[in-house]
Amino acid sequence: MAKPTECKYCEKEATIHLTQIIDNKIHKVDICEDCALAKKMTDPSNFTLANLLDNLEDSNDEIVADMARCESCGLSTADFKSLGRFGCAVCYESFKDLLGLMLREMQKSTTHQGKVPLVSAQRVASRNQIQLWEDNLQNAINAERYEDAAQWRDKIMQLKNDLKSKV
Repeated sequence: MAKPTECKYCEKEATIHLTQIIDNKIHKVDICEDCALAKKMTDPSNFTLANLLDNLEDSNDEIVADMARCESCGLSTADFKSLGRFGCAVCYESFKDLLGLMLREMQKSTTHQGKVPLVSAQRVASRNQIQLWEDNLQNAINAERYEDAAQWRDKIMQLKNDLKSKV
């Protein structure tokens, strides 16, 4: 299991995680509840993330983002920083590198690694097995090994019938 993130100001476990882009740099702050209360982060009228981030001395959490502009809508990284959202679908491709850096800082990976239901995983594994066996069948036919081809055909048919019976 991963080590819990420590608070930026003390040694306690951080339970609040803030991320903001300021001046084309990604800033992350991990803070515990006690420090959040002490810095009045729970009162929205007195707290701004920009003020908190401006006071940070540690720049280890900064990532310099290249100045980029969407060729479709013209959104710049500065615009993205101020708006907090993209202007069009093409922005995702235009800011691909920036998004990759941001996601790697916030998560373990840039791709979804979610769970797959057991039944679906078994179905996918069976389909992959059928594809492999069909390749073997085709190789046996090309090599004129018809007895082997017949065995592969029978295995494929049996697995396909098993899949149909489970549906």
